[in-house]
Amino acid sequence: MAEALAAAGLASSIVQFITFSCQLVERLKEFQSSIQEVPKTFRDISVQLPLLVDTLGKTKAQADSRQVTWETASALKPVVEGCLEQIKSLEDILTKTIPGQESSAWDRRFKALSSLRHDKAVQRISSALQSYIQYLTYHEASHKASILAAPQELITEPDGLQQKTCFMVKYDQDPNFVGREDIINEIDRRFALRQRRVALTGIGGVGKSQIAIEYSYRYRKRHPEVPVFWVHATKTRFEEGYRNIARELALPGLIDPAVDTVQLVTRWLSDHLNGPWLLILDNVDDIEALQEGCNLTSAQLDQKQATASISSYIPPSESGLILITTRDRRVGERLAHRQQPILVQPFTDKDAKHLLRCKLPEPDDWVEADSLELLEFLDHLPLAITQATSFISENRITLTEYLGLLRAGNSDTRDILREDLPDPGRDIEIRNSIYRTWRLSFDQISRQNPRAAEILSIMAILDRQAIPDLLLRKDSEGKVIFIKAIGTLKAYSLITEEKQGSIFGMHRLVQFA
Repeated sequence: MAEALAAAGLASSIVQFITFSCQLVERLKEFQSSIQEVPKTFRDISVQLPLLVDTLGKTKAQADSRQVTWETASALKPVVEGCLEQIKSLEDILTKTIPGQESSAWDRRFKALSSLRHDKAVQRISSALQSYIQYLTYHEASHKASILAAPQELITEPDGLQQKTCFMVKYDQDPNFVGREDIINEIDRRFALRQRRVALTGIGGVGKSQIAIEYSYRYRKRHPEVPVFWVHATKTRFEEGYRNIARELALPGLIDPAVDTVQLVTRWLSDHLNGPWLLILDNVDDIEALQEGCNLTSAQLDQKQATASISSYIPPSESGLILITTRDRRVGERLAHRQQPILVQPFTDKDAKHLLRCKLPEPDDWVEADSLELLEFLDHLPLAITQATSFISENRITLTEYLGLLRAGNSDTRDILREDLPDPGRDIEIRNSIYRTWRLSFDQISRQNPRAAEILSIMAILDRQAIPDLLLRKDSEGKVIFIKAIGTLKAYSLITEEKQGSIFGMHRLVQFA
């Protein structure tokens, strides 16, 4: 057990060093771009850091697989901590020498000259790092020799102790998770049938991400040896998610400016020798990213390579599983290789009541008739229910008083729908209010299909149910254009089809929003 704990401590120190090194490499690039002539000592460290990261990445792999003794782990940990201390000192120096973005040419020259004052300090840091590199290189060579000479002497994992694996889900498991057993069972069924990609689709706020979070925790409990990765798959954050995976796995070449980090992770995930894994791609909502591509590669790559579609970086794998969440059914269908996505519907009456009871700050405030009316108004949507209870809690009002604000049907109703209260089960960069959630969908639709946005605006001023297509279709409009516009709205689950192709309806809250 002591050896396992020492190995885990070593691995943790290495991850901390790699994370800080990646940040420092960006600072060094910033420094190099801000002055014309970079001092030699800074250039030397730019070479040393990638070498250190690669070497320590191999050491981490040994520690994760328990291939180091307690004595070795105890000896290596101070080395890693020494490396971290040195680069933190270098970071302090860079903070003093990097010119600001508004700096004049004279200021930049002055900063460049002032960097020479730190030359001896940087040289000492470089010498220390070189000593650490030599030590680690010696350890790596000794480790390989010991494997060839006496593989039976390798430290094996103690009985009953699971090997540390990556679990990159940053959200806590919800103790009040309600229902959805049919969907979780369906995900398991599809994966068991060797469908490697499964998509969840449904209107914003219906709880797709919460199902993915719950599934990831249940999967880890059943398969503690399998790594679980989480990537927020918007255009701007996809690369960040893959970079975090590369850091967690300590992949060789991680901070080499010539290496495409996204491609590096894609290759790792595609390699069946790396065993099974579960990748959750959350909020893959933008079909344009699949069609037209987005900037995913590092800025240092040639601009000709700088545009690629997200789908090209979702790896083919015989051993990995991918769970996708999206508001757009078409995206889910394309990414799941034309397999039909699992449609996530609003809660049943029973589950909606259970969630409301769990979330209410004062259970004694429960009034059956008012509760049923509130859930009906909120269309049984989990996000709307959670935001309602958060508002009730923060403002110390009763459920009945909250319902009265919704009944008003004026600016009070709109203000409540715009409320954006924190939700620990949702990404911190995602808006939590129902209004803003659906506004995002509307903005995406406006870009993709302006005619669809126009139809939705028309439906919002009509009675929300039993709207005939005659009121929505223009006299001179082609059938294909109309079908595609309606198809876009249905794909986002913003409207319902009450009679195939001719009668439509929409959610009450969509109409308000």
